[in-house]
Amino acid sequence: MKRAAVIVALLLALGALAFLWWRGPDPAEILASLEVPPSPVLSPTEEQATFRLAEGFRIELVASEPLVVDPVAMDWDDEGRLYVVEMRGFMPDIDGTGEDRPVGRIVVLEDVDGDGRMDTSHVFLDGLVLPRAIAVLPEGVLVGAPPFLCR
Repeated sequence: MKRAAVIVALLLALGALAFLWWRGPDPAEILASLEVPPSPVLSPTEEQATFRLAEGFRIELVASEPLVVDPVAMDWDDEGRLYVVEMRGFMPDIDGTGEDRPVGRIVVLEDVDGDGRMDTSHVFLDGLVLPRAIAVLPEGVLVGAPPFLCR
């Protein structure tokens, strides 16, 4: 019995040493060695020029700031209005300080003059904590702000 316990202890010690040897370099060292490319803030027109599209497709700007801020999801209704989820509280700093504040909202954008670009924005629902999903249905609007699903 003692002999089996000694063998198990040796195997565990060898396994631990093998793991320490095998695990490779420290992840912090790897991250420190990576070069992060610059990511400048671009205007909507500048950003549009960076998109790669399949042949035959085109991209058009429908809305931008100040009509919409920090969009994460959207859906259209049957009258051409755009419902947009604004996750205004996401990661205000590296620690996520204050991201549980109810600053998220849903805005509705409308193209009043029919030129294909949104002209007006009004708040549909306010005071949400990290909203992230929306579905416009004939019966109403579903909004996902986990752990809640609001109608």
